Amino acid sequence: MNSYQKALELGLQGTNQEIVDCLKTLGSNDVLSTDISVWMREKRLWIITPDGNSGILYDLYKNTDNQDVKNGLAEWYASTLGGQAHNIKITDPSYSIRIFQIISIIILLLPEYSNLIDEFYSLCGGRPYSNLTVEQFITESIEAQNEKIDPEWTDKSILLSVNIGPQNQSIMLRVSRCAVVDGIVINGPVISTVATAKAANDPRFVGLLAEVQKLTEALSNG
Repeated sequence: MNSYQKALELGLQGTNQEIVDCLKTLGSNDVLSTDISVWMREKRLWIITPDGNSGILYDLYKNTDNQDVKNGLAEWYASTLGGQAHNIKITDPSYSIRIFQIISIIILLLPEYSNLIDEFYSLCGGRPYSNLTVEQFITESIEAQNEKIDPEWTDKSILLSVNIGPQNQSIMLRVSRCAVVDGIVINGPVISTVATAKAANDPRFVGLLAEVQKLTEALSNG
């Protein structure tokens, strides 16, 4: 689904920029904390050994004087190595934003490991909206709201209001098939107009038009 439809699905609110910033933090799937811990061990980011902790992220945690960084890495440890989380909910904006913030802090302090952000998100299938711009979001929102549905048919039973005679007398006809045009169920006198316009391209409209005309003529003649 496009970015606007995803924002609707998640119930995101705020400015276009705020919504885009949120969407860019989402992963395609949630990921198990055990998968992240294995990845960190393989990359020597944070390793738990019989003698304690080691690794790039552990060294950053131990040596930093920045309390925000220390808090973020402590939270990261608790979620991935500390057993306090099973699923890392990267598909949920309530968590994905915080996860992205922590990763961004790490990359800011360790720019030589900037490739880690893509490697991390590859564990969850990537970030589908990572390159989303506000302009693209606006375009996709317009497209989604203006989406046209091809003429189709429904078995929903409706009442058709049909005008007959010069006095515009109205009668109600119940039909079991009605036209759906541009997502709207067409009923009443409009259906003949739509059927006439579409008849050249869709023979089903010819049949519908003929049926309505036959019924109205029969009723008009008594």
